[in-house]
Amino acid sequence: MRPALKLTSTTPPPRPPAEPAPPSSSSVRRRARRKRRRERRIRRAVLAALALVLAVLSAHLVLNSGWVRERLQAKVESALSARLGEVELGSGTFVDWSLHVAFGPVRIAPVPGQGVVLEVERVRVRPAWTALLAGRLEPGVVQLQTVTLRPGEHLSGLKALVERVESRAHPAKGPETPPTEGGSRIPRMEVQDLRVDMVSAADGKPLELGTWDAQLDVTGAPGARVVELALERHGGGELRGVARMGRDLPVQLEAWLTVMPLEPVVELLGHRMGLRATAGTLSGHLSGQVPADLRRGEAKVEGHLDGLVLEGKRLSTEPVGPWRLSMAGTIDFERQTREVHLREGHIAFGENDSLRVGVEGVYEGRKGGPTFRAEAKVDQLRYQDAVDALPPQLSLGDEAPRIPGLLDARVRISGPVHDPERWTVEAKLDLTGLRAASKNVPFFLRGPFIYHPVDALGRTRELWVGPKNPSFVSIDELPRYVGRAVTTSEDAGFWYHPGFDFDELKESIIDAAEGSRVRGASTLTQQLAKNLFLSRERTYARKVREALFTLALEAALPKARLLEIYLNIIEWGPNLYGLGEASRHYFGVPARNLTIQQAVFLATIIPNPVKYHTLFERGALTGSWERKTRDLISKMRGAGFISVAEATEAEYAPLHFRRP
Repeated sequence: MRPALKLTSTTPPPRPPAEPAPPSSSSVRRRARRKRRRERRIRRAVLAALALVLAVLSAHLVLNSGWVRERLQAKVESALSARLGEVELGSGTFVDWSLHVAFGPVRIAPVPGQGVVLEVERVRVRPAWTALLAGRLEPGVVQLQTVTLRPGEHLSGLKALVERVESRAHPAKGPETPPTEGGSRIPRMEVQDLRVDMVSAADGKPLELGTWDAQLDVTGAPGARVVELALERHGGGELRGVARMGRDLPVQLEAWLTVMPLEPVVELLGHRMGLRATAGTLSGHLSGQVPADLRRGEAKVEGHLDGLVLEGKRLSTEPVGPWRLSMAGTIDFERQTREVHLREGHIAFGENDSLRVGVEGVYEGRKGGPTFRAEAKVDQLRYQDAVDALPPQLSLGDEAPRIPGLLDARVRISGPVHDPERWTVEAKLDLTGLRAASKNVPFFLRGPFIYHPVDALGRTRELWVGPKNPSFVSIDELPRYVGRAVTTSEDAGFWYHPGFDFDELKESIIDAAEGSRVRGASTLTQQLAKNLFLSRERTYARKVREALFTLALEAALPKARLLEIYLNIIEWGPNLYGLGEASRHYFGVPARNLTIQQAVFLATIIPNPVKYHTLFERGALTGSWERKTRDLISKMRGAGFISVAEATEAEYAPLHFRRP
């Protein structure tokens, strides 16, 4: 037998791991040196920290010793008095652990014996470390914590404080000290929790303006300063401004207002009119420049109101909004003449700025009293765009015609700022384009319609205005003097004006400026708009809707039709509506048979027919009412509506009522 083959592997067996080489003496020494250096650094750091702690402790103990605190208190009080005059400083002056000097509270009453205008709970002053290392003690940051400002009525307290600070900064006597190039750095100012306790002059209640934080930082050399101001309101809203100024160069100004809630702004500006904002934000931008001599300046401003919702009893019975407005214009001033001009300004309403009103104005701060001139105008304004741009609470609904025409309007107001009674108001309204466009627009008032009058007690009835009603009176059937008696008594300019009496407009503007009640309707067309479409409430919202309805009525209907509707729907006594019912009730005759004296009497009772119905119940006129009717007859004769003979007969003929 052959011997078995023996198979062997050719792969060499694995070697055992090599033992590490013993470290060299040089590497051992390097590691040891590194360890010793690390330990020395740690010891030095610990010793330095201990030394710093001991130094701070020692400095804190020394600086807060009784003697040093007394000296520090006296020095702080002396510095405040030098800049602000007499102040009331609390005894809480000390140096905190960060070596900030803290003192307070500080109270300033610029007029002795009157209330505190500025109160600061705590002031902290951090030294400027670079100046301190150079051996100078200068403030680097000044923090005012929990600040309350009370401007006083008509800002009297704030004005007194500003005057006192200015008198300290620029004393009347002594030469002025010119600024030096190497002047000390102006410290950074920080204000935390600033509240302004401003009281409404209308109701005496405080205005809620919110709590603010502020920061003022001045950098650069005296010849090239940059001043940065930041105001931030707790709960939203931010105002930032930058002023760049150089020697003999114009001062460049720029400011941004970002998403500021409108509640404090409207509280501040609208309290006289009884308004407040429940929603909405304001954003804006200002850029301009002022020459180095500060004698004049110019700035471009723009702003946006978004989502504004207003409330107020005089405004409306419900919140009005949301509004969207944009504003822009150029403002310039002359310090010597105390004039401020607004040029190329506009206010636009609606998402697409469809209702755009141009505004310009001048304010002159004369010594005898400030005066102003202001103008608002619209050119080629689409009436329907204006209606659609307003909030839904001012909507005219489906009753008003949708008129695609254009109109032009202009209002100028001027006079002494603080004397509204002397204001001059000029107005012009051109409805030519609107009337031309309305001819083919459907409107239910052109034909017969149903009217639902509501009396003072809320009672209503259905009244047909048209031939279906036997008491309806066509304007063509009436003697001319009947309509003239009504227009002479209620609206002498009815046949000529575009729906508004601009003398009455002046009185409404004056009442609004003085915070008085909202005036009632004036012209016959305005009364018609109120009776046909509006409630009895007296609010600014109703006045706006009344004006829009008045424009629609004047554009869509001829004057004769307006007068015809007016005579057939107005109240003439208890549950008496329309001239047909009135003529039969008072005199037992159809309206077309009324005499001049009877027509004049009916015209005189229109302002309050229910109250004056007592004359009919009495059976005769009083002496004062006879004089009233004779006065109206005299006006009609003077205007040529009746002859002298007709006037004489009407004045002296007895007036006989129908027996009840």
